[in-house]
Amino acid sequence: MELIKDIDTDKTIRKARNFLTKQLPKMQIQANLTSMSIKSPTISDMPTGSMIGNSNEEKNVLMLQRQDDVKHVLKAIKALPSFEGYILNAVYLEHKKDLEVSFDIEYSMSRYQHIKRKALLDFAVAMQVHELDIVEYKK
Repeated sequence: MELIKDIDTDKTIRKARNFLTKQLPKMQIQANLTSMSIKSPTISDMPTGSMIGNSNEEKNVLMLQRQDDVKHVLKAIKALPSFEGYILNAVYLEHKKDLEVSFDIEYSMSRYQHIKRKALLDFAVAMQVHELDIVEYKK
């Protein structure tokens, strides 16, 4: 019985990097919408098309869900070993350049890249707990 399947490291790292560079910024924008930015219903005696559901409620639910999602991402990054968490935070949340971060931690660029790849892999595994499936398995 195999408890943990073999992870396809390269594909998982690629998906984690894509998530942090493309998906997370969109989630942060959605999470930071305020209830004031959601349009209030207007009362009018003019007929309108029938609407099913409450679009404002759906927007509020999405906003709250995105806030939770962003919190899960931050918790996952904080849970990583110190250098790994620092690297992901600096690169993907503070938008620092790789060279700058490698100087900060006083590692050569090759050692830095090795730690960053491991951090992305560990992040992907950590996010499975929060039902974000970015881990790819070998077939």
